Amino acid sequence: MRVLFYVAILTLAFSCSKEKEFKDLKGANTMTDKSLDQYIPVLKKLGFNTKLVEDYGTSILVEGDISFSKHYLDSLSKSPVFNSQNKQALWSSAYLTWAAVSNINVYSNSSIPSDWDLALQDAVAHWTNLTGAVITMNKTSSSGNILVTSDFGLLANNVIASAGFPPNPSTPYAQININLDFNSGAYIPHAQKVYNLVHELGHCIGYRHTNYAALGESSGWEILHGIPTTDAGSVMNGSTANNQWVGFSYFDGLSAELVYPQWADFTQKGPAVWPNTYPMTSLNGFAYAVQYTKLYRINPSDGTYSQVGAGNWTGTEAICTLNGYLYLVENSRLYRVDANTGSYVQIGGAVWPGTEGMCTLNGYLYIVENSRLYRVDSNTGIYVQLGGAVWPGTKGMCALNGSIHLVQNNRLYKIDPNTGSYVQLGGAVWAGISGMCANVTNNMLFIVQNDLYYKVSPTTGAYTRLGGIAWAGTNSMTSIAGYNYIIENSRFYRVGIN
Repeated sequence: MRVLFYVAILTLAFSCSKEKEFKDLKGANTMTDKSLDQYIPVLKKLGFNTKLVEDYGTSILVEGDISFSKHYLDSLSKSPVFNSQNKQALWSSAYLTWAAVSNINVYSNSSIPSDWDLALQDAVAHWTNLTGAVITMNKTSSSGNILVTSDFGLLANNVIASAGFPPNPSTPYAQININLDFNSGAYIPHAQKVYNLVHELGHCIGYRHTNYAALGESSGWEILHGIPTTDAGSVMNGSTANNQWVGFSYFDGLSAELVYPQWADFTQKGPAVWPNTYPMTSLNGFAYAVQYTKLYRINPSDGTYSQVGAGNWTGTEAICTLNGYLYLVENSRLYRVDANTGSYVQIGGAVWPGTEGMCTLNGYLYIVENSRLYRVDSNTGIYVQLGGAVWPGTKGMCALNGSIHLVQNNRLYKIDPNTGSYVQLGGAVWAGISGMCANVTNNMLFIVQNDLYYKVSPTTGAYTRLGGIAWAGTNSMTSIAGYNYIIENSRFYRVGIN
């Protein structure tokens, strides 16, 4: 399943009709003075399947339960911005803000019978109880952000309910309309009511239909990273009014964590962009990174930076710190670099082609090169191989609590720095790792894997995903005091560790 969010041009002004308007339109299902056909091009541009369109007087229903105001579609069709060729650059996400989604009040009016009201209480609780997401909905008595009301005979017999998408990032869609005459008033089980209310509440906070492709939709949607393209168990599938509630699917829950993570402890530091950055390290409260050919010192408090020396560091393979110096492997040579002046000296005459990782521990450098682990004297460059194990495919390497930790062939290992003996930590598969560091503040390892951020025990390998933020494009990671720092998509971020 790919759980998707609606993307709209300019500000979404979907129909938020008041209860009185529905009363006035009771029984109306006739064409207005403008033909429905005139709205089809606008709906197509918004990415909807126009075979699933119904006229409801002042509004239009698509996909069976999503409402658009005709007034909004009229204004949109006249907009030169909407009709420009470069419309993609003008689209903005309809995600709600973290604050908005963490306190949504939902209420019903007197048109809703007690059985539907009980189902609403359950539906609100299900969204609130989603693990890992900040989504919090409260059932209130008489006012709130979302009104649940009768459709007053407006909806067709086969439409159980309707809603829309957020009009702006701080406001959920304001109204859910329930068809009390669904299927000619046939009995509806409690679990079916709950399912449909959970579904419509999902629209109100930005979710569209999971099975968008099967419904014939195309452009105009933002796809969440890491979510598969189909999920038969998703509560956000369209054309499923007869389904009964059995819980969110796994990917429903994951998508909620990705879009509305409970944990939000990260912030970009500075406006600078850092494309083509090699591995990053830290020393004396600063981050150090090689970007393109130059070495930079970055202030973690505000992201300001300065170039260190005039050295050309093209092809840097690894960087770490020891005894107040930086150590770099660049073009197969090991160098010690003064962190203040950038002056440098080559350490030893050995060449280190194929370096895959480097860290420091107990006054030594440790390098994985051509699948072998070596302990290296930081003054002379004299080295010794540790153990007979081979370490091809090493993707991350750091030291913590007197041991070396590395990810090799998608497994996490703890290695004795004296003998090279090792143990695998846990059974997790760490394929797709793009960053790894250790933080002594809480004595934990941190890994970015498949664009997600994890805290990992250095003794057992047990892990916890922190937040739902997708760190796609991560290429550098280090720790300074009580935070980690990540360069992701060329931006420098401070990231929490708990």
